[in-house]
Amino acid sequence: MNRNAAYRRHTDSHWRLAAYRQSLASADGCGLAASVFSMVVRFVNRKYWHTGGGMGEAEQFITVQSGGHGRYEEKKSVFLGECAHVESADEAMDFVREIRKKNYDARHNCYAWSIGVVQPELHASDDGEPSGTAGRPILDVLTGAGVTDAVIVVTRYFGGTLLGTGGLVRAYTAAAKDCLEKSRLITKICGKTLRLTLDYTDVGRVQHFLEERKIRVLSSEYADKVMMQLILPETAAAGTVKALTELTAGRTHIEEGEKQWYEAEPRT
Repeated sequence: MNRNAAYRRHTDSHWRLAAYRQSLASADGCGLAASVFSMVVRFVNRKYWHTGGGMGEAEQFITVQSGGHGRYEEKKSVFLGECAHVESADEAMDFVREIRKKNYDARHNCYAWSIGVVQPELHASDDGEPSGTAGRPILDVLTGAGVTDAVIVVTRYFGGTLLGTGGLVRAYTAAAKDCLEKSRLITKICGKTLRLTLDYTDVGRVQHFLEERKIRVLSSEYADKVMMQLILPETAAAGTVKALTELTAGRTHIEEGEKQWYEAEPRT
């Protein structure tokens, strides 16, 4: 699945979900209904993300490993961006509160997050800026880069001159982009582990096979037989099992593990 295409396809429906959640919060002064709705959305995200249910299945996604710091200035207004990896709305709000506390003297701390893969939970806040001039541009930076399980907060220190709607959109976008560009991003792949038990006579050809296909070996044990633990994209697992079985004329015993996300080679 192409991450950017997936985000573009679902963005409008996700904003309708967000609007529905906002209406629940307005109807319930304590925000209980909105919280329950958020929990349901997160449950659906994680269920189908990890099991490949009826909503589709993501083969990989991009997220933040370590957040960066961005900065943009226009007409003496300073915009400071900070980014973090999060896996729930609660974690995202904790990060927002942390930034607010640190930048207590700032006029605005606008933010956006994307959580989940197949149907990400999207949220944005203008925090007092004109509607659509801050939170949505920050969110567009995240979704445009195909990044999820992440939150960006952009703090504005007012410089005394109004920037106008277009100026605010440009400024918040620039600060968010600078922040994301200075973050360390990683690609997570939906993978499957394979445990091989093979004869010593087959070790050389199996190792050559794995090296050619760039399949990661997690561990190797040498006893009466050789045991190898591999991890590879889930989509390649069935073909790899078949190829290894043919390569060793059925002598290799192969056990398939469960799906799990693993980090791809470092992004350059």
